[in-house]
Amino acid sequence: MAVSNSVSSSRSTRGRGVRGLIAWVAAVASVVTTVAQVTGQDAAPISLEHQVKIAFLYNFARFVEWPKATFAGPNAPVILGILGSDGFCSDIEKMLQGKTVDSHPLVIRHVQSVGQVQPSQILFISSSVHNDLARILGLLSGVPVLTVGDTDSFTSLGGMINFRMEANKVRFDINIDAAERSGLKLSSKLLSVSRVVHDERGGKD
Repeated sequence: MAVSNSVSSSRSTRGRGVRGLIAWVAAVASVVTTVAQVTGQDAAPISLEHQVKIAFLYNFARFVEWPKATFAGPNAPVILGILGSDGFCSDIEKMLQGKTVDSHPLVIRHVQSVGQVQPSQILFISSSVHNDLARILGLLSGVPVLTVGDTDSFTSLGGMINFRMEANKVRFDINIDAAERSGLKLSSKLLSVSRVVHDERGGKD
């Protein structure tokens, strides 16, 4: 997994941001192109918006460093948990089944409750559970799991990465405080192509 660096001066960040954005676009395009070959044979094709969001979700793992004890070994799987159920969750499994992240196989697990989240390293929380979102994120605070969602209040409630649409393009916010509380280090490259936000609790407890 990539090692995160602290955010530098605004000038150098802007330079990295341009280069980082180009790299992200290339990475996303690669995943989307590969998936198009799979979904072309499927009765229910995946929308472009979902393809882009899922490609980002897949690439997040390359720009996050988890605590050393998170993985049993260099080839241990990256486990992507999915909490909730909707069309987007189904598309995640359809797109990412059988993929790898560097030397780690990617394993997708459906979880029914917060108690089943670990040993996932990444958890996508569906908007279908938005009524219970505050409780879920409260229970996960400080747990070394990268939480990702697409609900308006996600980062303000303590979620780490939230997708949003801006001018018909997929963008994402990162709650750096939530990541730090959980011991996750996010690459400066990832931060440079996101909108960094803070929650009311601030940084580490």
